[in-house]
Amino acid sequence: MAVIIFKPTEKCNSNCVYCDVVANKKPKTMSLDLLEVVVQKINEYLLENSNETVHLTWHGGEPLMLGMEYFKKAVYFFDKYCATTKDRIEHGIQSNLTLLKQEHIDVLKQLNINSFGSSYEPIPHIRGGGENIDSEEYNRKFFNAVMER
Repeated sequence: MAVIIFKPTEKCNSNCVYCDVVANKKPKTMSLDLLEVVVQKINEYLLENSNETVHLTWHGGEPLMLGMEYFKKAVYFFDKYCATTKDRIEHGIQSNLTLLKQEHIDVLKQLNINSFGSSYEPIPHIRGGGENIDSEEYNRKFFNAVMER
């Protein structure tokens, strides 16, 4: 199985002390044109390797900051280019969960996301938003997402 850690965005709504993404003051997001090429390349790989599967982990920054339209376009590209291979593509996502809402889940299910990874930091001011790394607000949003889903 080929495993791809796919980082289509550096944008993040948090400011974790250990993350190298927050140091980038102008976070980038992969264009939809490039996303389309990536999907085509995954399909080409699977067509050439009929016994292989691909596990694609959406990562970032915070991938939910891509927005629903970006993920809807991803669904479209996988449906268009991977019609005969998409049963050999497993999707996962690594998220801080703080933005997760039902509308995200509905769209992510269309990508056949079968794993949703996250991590939790109990030590204050390691993970969180803003300059002071507001871990209380971060933890509240994190646990709300965990409990509601």
